Amino acid sequence: MKLSHSCHERKKLTPETLIKRDVKRYLSMTGWFCFSVLQGLGAHKGIPDIIACRNGQVLFIECKTAKGRQSPYQVEFQHRLTESGCNYLIVRSIDDIIDFQKKTDE
Repeated sequence: MKLSHSCHERKKLTPETLIKRDVKRYLSMTGWFCFSVLQGLGAHKGIPDIIACRNGQVLFIECKTAKGRQSPYQVEFQHRLTESGCNYLIVRSIDDIIDFQKKTDE
């Protein structure tokens, strides 16, 4: 008999989850302290997926697939952060993070 939720079975990762994983790995390899923000009861609606910090700089990162769109809550959250002078990135691949770092390291 096969149990449907066996501890030996792996969950299939969504494309967005793969982007998040790759972004976090890349940021960690380039000296950023980063962590995922988990949505759930009590979480602020629209909060970005990842927060990263390095040398006094903070990035708020929303990961999306090529066709992914922000929710109205995410758009509002982005607006409030950018009005406050924060860096908010919508990342669809590792290339977006690499491009951002190239621009800020110049």
